[in-house]
Amino acid sequence: MGPEHHAKVLNNEQFQQDMQERKKYAEAAFRLTHLWVWFLIGSTAAQMVMSIFDVGLTENMFITLLTTTTISVLGVWALVGSYLFGRRG
Repeated sequence: MGPEHHAKVLNNEQFQQDMQERKKYAEAAFRLTHLWVWFLIGSTAAQMVMSIFDVGLTENMFITLLTTTTISVLGVWALVGSYLFGRRG
């Protein structure tokens, strides 16, 4: 039970903790994506119904809403992806 064994045990514990954190972030990003998809579906359906009554967002406002939420979600995925699959030196 020398220093090499102790270092291997610490590395293994660190690896397990790192994997747990990665799983947590991946699950959170997956849940966010589900919410985003349902938001897109719901807002599109609401916009279609409201357009019948000539209320709701203008075309430019609706496009802006969908674009900004999409970019935000893709940005989160980029951050999570760089953490989950980042290069190890």
